[in-house]
Amino acid sequence: MHKNSVNLSVDDRGVAHICLNRPQKHNAINEQMLDDITKFCQTLPLHTRLVLITATGKNFCAGADLQWMQQQFTATRTQRLQQSAKLANMLQLLDQLAVPVISMVQGAVYGGGLGILAVSDRVVATRDTQFCFSEVLLGLIPATIGPFVYAKAGNALRACFLTAQPFDVTLAQRLNLVTDIVAASELQQAMTTNIDQALKCDGAAAARAKTLLRTFGTTGSTDNFHQHSIEALADCWQQPTTMQRIASFLERKQSVKGRESGQE
Repeated sequence: MHKNSVNLSVDDRGVAHICLNRPQKHNAINEQMLDDITKFCQTLPLHTRLVLITATGKNFCAGADLQWMQQQFTATRTQRLQQSAKLANMLQLLDQLAVPVISMVQGAVYGGGLGILAVSDRVVATRDTQFCFSEVLLGLIPATIGPFVYAKAGNALRACFLTAQPFDVTLAQRLNLVTDIVAASELQQAMTTNIDQALKCDGAAAARAKTLLRTFGTTGSTDNFHQHSIEALADCWQQPTTMQRIASFLERKQSVKGRESGQE
């Protein structure tokens, strides 16, 4: 992989790490970064338990790379469509991964960087992080990332979309683009805590939970939705790992009760 664009790895625990690595460009998204992340997501090993997204340097992501944008002036419409599709496809792949996606952000998160947050299941941001849908300043619109951020924030995005006004982490949290707010000095510990918590969970159950979430609003009538949810839960009870985990939990609980009874 191209280390000057993005660092990619998967450790023995199944933690896949995507680290945006263009600090000199404020981790602006270029074509190589899109290609590398897309290929990485398409070829994740079976033992992957979660995807962690971080960035080197002061800022998480400044949006699209300026040089890439300049190239669009001389591109044909077909070429522009192909380039726009690369970002959309990458975000869709991240959104549909059957594992938790956790992003740790700091500094500035602009444009396409907000698309990454929108397809993350958990986002931890430092208190001084600044966000902005800056596209309209350049005569563009946040179109490619639009479906993903709208799914998180809805019509509350209107002011941010239309005025390119930077906003702070408090508003980002209200827009569901940020889950947790921490001090800059706590970001590393928060990352460890989130990884440990995700690894405690049953991977197959997490995958089924994400699949269920994607069906919300797509099953037609309310009756159909309830039936789908009922069947999805019933399917869980048939999984060997579910039985093992519940049995283990009950055994631990019984053991604690036994110790407490012996102390009385």
